[in-house]
Amino acid sequence: MVLSACDRVEGQRRAEELAHTLASARLAVNQYEHCVVSVSIGVAAYPVDGRSYPELLAVADARMYSRKRAPGVAVRLAERPAAGRGQRAARVV
Repeated sequence: MVLSACDRVEGQRRAEELAHTLASARLAVNQYEHCVVSVSIGVAAYPVDGRSYPELLAVADARMYSRKRAPGVAVRLAERPAAGRGQRAARVV
């Protein structure tokens, strides 16, 4: 999701709101079973985290994968990947 005119703090607030809303929803599988939905979200902000779409995507992707490895409902803001590393290396935070 791309949010225009939204800084990093507001982006994180909106991502946390979405994550908590989805986590509190119970979707009916059938009349006896329900499932819980969770989401992993990575937040990146222009120009703090990158100046191009590929840079921003790499940072948000790394944060999303960092979030997937953490328990609970939260949105993770990790450090920006080190310069010179590719997108795959940036996923390991």
